[in-house]
Amino acid sequence: MQSTANLRATSLVAILTAVFATACQDVLRPVDATTQPSFDLGSLAQAVSGASNISGGENHSCALRPNATVACWGKGDDGQLGDGTFANRTTPVSVVGLTNVVSVAAGRFHTCAILADGTGRCWGSNSSGQLGNGGVAGSPTPVIISGLTGAVQVSSGAYHSCARLSDGTARCWGFNPDGELGNGSNTNSNVPVVVTGLTSAIDVEAGWFHSCAVRTDGTARCWGQGGSGQLGNGSTTSSNTPVTVSGLAGAVDIDGGGSHTCAALSDGSARCWGNNVSGQLGNGSTTNSSVPVRVRKLRGTTAVVAGGGHSCAVSSAGSERCWGSGFFGQLGNGSTGSSSVPVVVSGMGDARSGRQLSMNTCASRSAFLMAAIAIAGCSPSSSAESAKPAQSALIGAWQSNVRFNSGAFVSMKDLRFLYVFNLGGTMTESSNYDGAPPVPPAYGVWRETGANKYEAKYIFYITKPPAAFQDIVGGGGWMPTGHGVLTESITLAADGNSFDSTIHYEPFDMSGKPTTGGGDATVHGTRIVF
Repeated sequence: MQSTANLRATSLVAILTAVFATACQDVLRPVDATTQPSFDLGSLAQAVSGASNISGGENHSCALRPNATVACWGKGDDGQLGDGTFANRTTPVSVVGLTNVVSVAAGRFHTCAILADGTGRCWGSNSSGQLGNGGVAGSPTPVIISGLTGAVQVSSGAYHSCARLSDGTARCWGFNPDGELGNGSNTNSNVPVVVTGLTSAIDVEAGWFHSCAVRTDGTARCWGQGGSGQLGNGSTTSSNTPVTVSGLAGAVDIDGGGSHTCAALSDGSARCWGNNVSGQLGNGSTTNSSVPVRVRKLRGTTAVVAGGGHSCAVSSAGSERCWGSGFFGQLGNGSTGSSSVPVVVSGMGDARSGRQLSMNTCASRSAFLMAAIAIAGCSPSSSAESAKPAQSALIGAWQSNVRFNSGAFVSMKDLRFLYVFNLGGTMTESSNYDGAPPVPPAYGVWRETGANKYEAKYIFYITKPPAAFQDIVGGGGWMPTGHGVLTESITLAADGNSFDSTIHYEPFDMSGKPTTGGGDATVHGTRIVF
């Protein structure tokens, strides 16, 4: 996004710490602590000093330097750093052969840039044609986006990208099963295609699996996945052509998140629509809305950003507010609780002056949001000590019986799980259904929320379930590829030797889109004594 929030230079240290947050999403991923990079903040400071744009993908970030070149750092196993290798980098590296850049955007495993001559380049993963060069082979160096001219802005979703042209039209390319490209088709395209009927666009933004645009008349259009109402047209149906966002007028800025969208209006207010399970619409509820709802407690809003399950806004007065999921501290208010109304981001000072920085798509997309995550969520300087207990009665191994009460697993026999809660707040979980091979392990984090009260959030990947296990569950909810996210509330017994908990389970397919089969369960665990 070209119109996102500014930060003054004195906030640079807080911003830099946020690069550690690129691996910290609203949905957890397995982490091997022994292989995590040790970032050199001095090198990072040099890379982003004077940067006009910082964009973060799933586990990598890129900065547009004052000399119109690009530096990237983080995970590079798909070539998304653009330095000609597939190596991870703990310090910024220059993208090979890239000059005269005016816009950069990082997707999940790919990155794109627009040059001053209106052409574009992309690099990294290309499994869905998201590099736009007519092929599906990935590239660790920039490749030319086929046929793209007159472009002035780029935005990347999980597996697709969109560019706004100087004439107010747009082009998109890549992943398209839900119509993310907006060309009336549901077929992937490895070259840019025209977004049908879109004219007079002043901002085009790609969410995870949908896209949106603001027009000069202050109205907005969205297209792509619509199952949570994120298209804003009063429906939960996906659309492969742009639809008008209902009742929205005076929009000046827009951003698509995981499965919700937010817009800033010219009167200083903001509207959001779509998924609201964590309060990311900011209207004081957790009910989804397929039409825009007013975000409470906002005045003078000039820009909005939408993350996976949270949102943020910057005001003309220089203040920042965030709302929605706060499990990792991404609201930046010194808490790890969620909020369905905006809360003030702590310690950011005046956001009106300084350098324009942004993170987009899979990670949150503004500089102040980067710092908000760093303040209370994922940075080494805060989260390991403040968000998770240093010592607790929960630490240890537990044998736990799980009974599913709803969802795809409700007809199954009880499952026996092995939990291990580690010092420092990480955890693993594995299970073994009687007569079947083990289920792949889950990885996550846990925290203490009160006296004998804990909360855990973890994820397991479903890659190649054994045939015997598939036979047992009858295909109920287990996917050939994908992952499941579990949120668990735990109450430890007074003697510390058992616990009872409730689990909410959500499955996602291999592209990260929610799918069917979720549900709830109850658990009783007993401590394993060696």
